Amino acid sequence: MIAVIFTVPTLIGDTIGYYNPFDTTYLFALGLGASVYAFFKLVRSLEPITALRSYNESLRIALLVLLGFILIYVAALFHSVA
Repeated sequence: MIAVIFTVPTLIGDTIGYYNPFDTTYLFALGLGASVYAFFKLVRSLEPITALRSYNESLRIALLVLLGFILIYVAALFHSVA
């Protein structure tokens, strides 16, 4: 289901963007926001409610997730340079 959620807008955007070029910065921001939302929805469904994590482990996971999204954004910037 999540594959459909990410694939259909990509195909539509690719088709529209081929014929009508526009600033892609907003689309990268929208994609990042959708990725963050999907990540937290998936994590919530995988994590049992009763499990407690230590502060250090939670901070480490948050920093690694942030690093992952920064790397995705940097890769997207390299793809957007004309």
